Amino acid sequence: MSNAELLYDELSSRIGDAPWMVVDLSGCDYLDSVGLGVIARIHARCRARGTQMRVVVPESAATVDRVLAITGMDGLLHVDRSLDDALVLAAAGD
Repeated sequence: MSNAELLYDELSSRIGDAPWMVVDLSGCDYLDSVGLGVIARIHARCRARGTQMRVVVPESAATVDRVLAITGMDGLLHVDRSLDDALVLAAAGD
């Protein structure tokens, strides 16, 4: 929670640098409502600026995956299981 605004500011400052943004949650084993809110806000800003956003959630991050599923965010976000997949698909525009 203490880092949420810093994360938001950092991600927000990078929107528009490229036609896509990849948020890698590979090192994240817990996602609370504050973190989810940051992801939702960044996703909304990306959509408003025409930037595609992809989120990396490996299969080993079952808790994060479950939070995205319960909240319905998995249906709004492009979720990839690896950073390599996300980068390839983002560059291809998928």
